Amino acid sequence: MIALEPFRFDHGKHVWAERYDRDLADIFAVQDEITEAVTIAIAPAIAAAEQQRAMRKPPESLDAWAAYQRGLWHLSKVSAEENSLAEKFFQRAIDLDPIFAGGYTGLATAINRAGVMFLTRNLADALSAAEALARRAVALDGDDAEARSRLAIALQSRGDYQEGQAEAERALAISPNLADAHGALAVVLTFSGRPKEGLAALKRCVRLDPRAPSLVFRLYQIAQALYFCREYEAAAEAARQGDQVISRCEQAPLSPR
Repeated sequence: MIALEPFRFDHGKHVWAERYDRDLADIFAVQDEITEAVTIAIAPAIAAAEQQRAMRKPPESLDAWAAYQRGLWHLSKVSAEENSLAEKFFQRAIDLDPIFAGGYTGLATAINRAGVMFLTRNLADALSAAEALARRAVALDGDDAEARSRLAIALQSRGDYQEGQAEAERALAISPNLADAHGALAVVLTFSGRPKEGLAALKRCVRLDPRAPSLVFRLYQIAQALYFCREYEAAAEAARQGDQVISRCEQAPLSPR
C-alpha cells in the first residue's frame, strides 16, 4: 500500500491525496499514475491561483509575469472583447521583458484566435503573425513545451503537418503530461488524415486538464475529428456541448479589471 499525504497550498486548501494498492514490482507504473494524477489536480489549481493574483494588481503595477498571467485570464473568457484585452496584456509582457518566451506564446495564441475564431483579424495575416511569434518563443526557450505546442499549431495551419507533428512530439518529450501538447498533436493528426489517432490524443488532453478554459476548443476539435471519422451524430453532440460552454462563458460575470 502506498499512501501520499494531501497536497495543500499555503492557505491550507486540500488539493490532492490518493492511496494506491500495488505490488512493489509495479512501483514504476505507480510513479507514472501519481505523476499524471498530480498534474491533473494541481497544475490547474496553481495556474488559477497565479491568474487571480495577477487580477488583484492594478494594471500600472504589473511586471512581465503578472501581465502574462492577466493575459491568460482574459484569454480564458472566450470572447472577442476579452481576446483583444489578452493581446494587449501579452504585448505588455513582451514590452516589459523581451526575452520572456511566455509573452510571445500567449500573443501567438490570442492572434490565432482573433483570425480563426473571432474574425477580428485578417486570417492570413493572423496565421503568419502567430507563427512568427511562436518561432520567436521557441528561439528564446527551446525547452518551453507550451511554445513548441503553439508552433505545432501554427505549422499545421499552413499545411506543414510533418513539422507540426515533430514540434508537438518535441513538446511531449519535454512535458509528457502537458494537456496542450496532446491537444496540438491531436489537431495535427486530425487534419493530416488521421482523425482516429487525433481523437485518442484529444481524449488524453481533456483527461489531463478537464477544467481547462480551452475545453470549448477541444470539444469543437473532437467534433471535427468525429466528423472526419464519419461519426456524424457524435460529432453534432460534441459541437452542441461546445456551444453550451460558449454560452456559459458569455453569461458568467467578469472580475473587475
